[in-house]
Amino acid sequence: MSVNISRQEYPYPHWEYLDVDRKQRLRIVPDRGGLITQWSVNEREILYFDLERFNQKDLTVRGGIPILFPICGDLPGNSLKFNNCEYFLSQHGFARDYPWELSIPENRSCVRLTLNSNDETKEKYPYSFAIDLDILLGKNSINISINIINKDEVLMPFSFGLHPYFNV
Repeated sequence: MSVNISRQEYPYPHWEYLDVDRKQRLRIVPDRGGLITQWSVNEREILYFDLERFNQKDLTVRGGIPILFPICGDLPGNSLKFNNCEYFLSQHGFARDYPWELSIPENRSCVRLTLNSNDETKEKYPYSFAIDLDILLGKNSINISINIINKDEVLMPFSFGLHPYFNV
């Protein structure tokens, strides 16, 4: 299997995961919410991606595969009330707004994206967590394994989703 994973700068800074044998390419932007911006199979683009909007950093991304956590959709007034406290979560949560860490296993079999809670996320969602996404190209497929870890002793309510924009 001939897999190449490398940092690229054009047409925007991203990591490229290329499976030459299967003629597939992924572009991943960890700094922009772990966003998968491109998936092509046999030179056919599977995902829609609005590059012009992506370059406007004050707007949400339209295209690729955004990651939704800790909510999918929105809350009335963007407000979550929990334990006599009020937290503000915008539509689809915050995972798509934070930088993710990208790592590559020694065998280069996949790409792993990781998001850990921090002081800033806890202002919006009062839980300690870690999320790992393992992304693997299969035969004409993309396989994403999701592991969400609750690092607290209390129950952690959440919803998780992927929001793919297909090129149709």
